[in-house]
Amino acid sequence: MLPKAESPAQIEAVARSLPTGTGIIPLVETARGIVQALAVCGGPAVVRPAFGSVDLAAQVGVDHRSAEALRYARSALVLAAAATGRGAPIDGVTTALDDEDVLRADLGHAIALGFTAKLCIHPRQVHPANQVFTPSDQEIDWARQVLEVAGDGSVTVAGGHMIDRPVVLRARAILARA
Repeated sequence: MLPKAESPAQIEAVARSLPTGTGIIPLVETARGIVQALAVCGGPAVVRPAFGSVDLAAQVGVDHRSAEALRYARSALVLAAAATGRGAPIDGVTTALDDEDVLRADLGHAIALGFTAKLCIHPRQVHPANQVFTPSDQEIDWARQVLEVAGDGSVTVAGGHMIDRPVVLRARAILARA
């Protein structure tokens, strides 16, 4: 993991110092890093980015606990990862160590924006994060049903909803995570 990732040059320099094929997770935690997210995520050694919510919030002068204050930055990182074909980002930490409700709210927000993992700063955060990021039985059943009716890939309807290629891709992604 490369902290304070802001440019492809930083990532390339680190990649050159590592064994060939070693993946890098740039920790994007500055305003410059967010503005350069597309370039940062596009580096050949980049596996997926991670979001540094606390440092970014401090730099821009907002409360790191505010989902709304950092929504744009989180969304920008999700879009940059998708646009460059990288894995979905890892969300930043939740600093509330003794409040699982806060952690679960943060996890729900991260999932809603397209994150698929969470940086944890205490072992007791790991189990809830794994629970939330693992597709539910209901999601798995939905995904299987979508793939069953998708057949040859042409557009169809199931349960009153249109099933087309993007829906099929989402169903496959859910099953891959499961």
